[in-house]
Amino acid sequence: MQSFADLAGWPRYTLIIALLLAVGVSFVAFGTVDPNPAQNAYPGTDEVVSYPDEYVGERVSLSGTVVATDPLVITADSGVERARFTVTTSDHVTVAEGDQLIVFGTLTATNEVQAERTVVREPWELTYMYVVSFLGGLLVLARLLRHWRPDLDHYALVPWTESTAMDGER
Repeated sequence: MQSFADLAGWPRYTLIIALLLAVGVSFVAFGTVDPNPAQNAYPGTDEVVSYPDEYVGERVSLSGTVVATDPLVITADSGVERARFTVTTSDHVTVAEGDQLIVFGTLTATNEVQAERTVVREPWELTYMYVVSFLGGLLVLARLLRHWRPDLDHYALVPWTESTAMDGER
């Protein structure tokens, strides 16, 4: 006769298998659902700069560099072509020449956008993001090397033990 200790793991294993099956079924079920193409799929800078006449009257998303502030004018670059757009907005947006501006709104003419939302990015923000990310990566690498060591015989990382630290291998 089996003891209770022999059967103690079965409910746990059954639950784990059931959860893994549920996740697998969810991947298949939700992976077959098509996204709604009308939701958040607006023409971007590349499309509008290349063919502005096709998007007049439609909602668009543009990004560019501020070249004038009164009226607000941005230069958008598609990589191949460059165009200037006059941005009209009901919000008071404080920008300076050279700032990066992201505009979401309606293209009212081939070179005019009625903005619903605008986001101003200072030129230094991108550099700041990369520097902070690099420093964070160095911090993670330092913590990894402080607590783990490479085991070249097994091609693995193994934790430092007191014996290896005492032997001077650290």
